[in-house]
Amino acid sequence: MLTTRATDAAGEIHDRSPLLLPDSMVDDWLDPTLTDLGKVRDLAASVPPPVPNPYPVSRAVNNVRNNNPHLLLPVSV
Repeated sequence: MLTTRATDAAGEIHDRSPLLLPDSMVDDWLDPTLTDLGKVRDLAASVPPPVPNPYPVSRAVNNVRNNNPHLLLPVSV
């Protein structure tokens, strides 16, 4: 997983954000001939920022022993 500086609403939660590659960029990203570091950086910089919709979830997500779909449900704060 690649991360980048968070510049969206998630930046209020954490300073890093996943680099979410749009379908239209997959072929360029997976091109085995793309080896020039400058071009890789340019491609990564051209990825549009994510548009997340952050919401509060249970503190149970902080424990690796918890792995249930209910962890995705929003909670009231």
